[in-house]
Amino acid sequence: MKTQKRGLVMTIALTMALTVLLSMTALAATGRYDQQIQQTVNVKIHDAKKLQIVSSSVEDGIVTLTGTVDLYQDKLDAANKIKKVANVTGVRNDITVAGETVPDAQLEQKLAKKLAYDRVGYSDNAFNYVALGVKDGVVTLTGEVGSEPTATQAGTIASAVPNVLQVVNELQVKDQKATSSR
Repeated sequence: MKTQKRGLVMTIALTMALTVLLSMTALAATGRYDQQIQQTVNVKIHDAKKLQIVSSSVEDGIVTLTGTVDLYQDKLDAANKIKKVANVTGVRNDITVAGETVPDAQLEQKLAKKLAYDRVGYSDNAFNYVALGVKDGVVTLTGEVGSEPTATQAGTIASAVPNVLQVVNELQVKDQKATSSR
């Protein structure tokens, strides 16, 4: 009985030691490329005129972006650009969108006009119903559209408008087969 307990204790101790060793190895491997990542990210930020006021830090393969940009789309583009850097395991996008504060009603009016004019002449705009809400610079898109590219395009348009701080795209793609059979 004592031999079985001693064997069980040894197995547990060995398992715990192995787990600690593996986790330490994983941490060392993750942070191994931080300096190389930082250099590459600095070059990418420096080369992009829109990101001149953005800075970065790297810890364990995770890049944290801070600073300001003029458009929400620039914030999204910065994160997408950095995600493509070799050995980056994640991006923490703490960039803020700068600019003057515009009344929500004025921003909503501007966005509604841009969204309406974007789809003029397209054959799938008969299926589009986009509701627009603006609260403290945060734009929410809801409703139904005829295709996934149309939903993406609506979000992209909203992201590129000055004074938009964030875009929440909740557009649903309407099932065109169900619609055409009615």
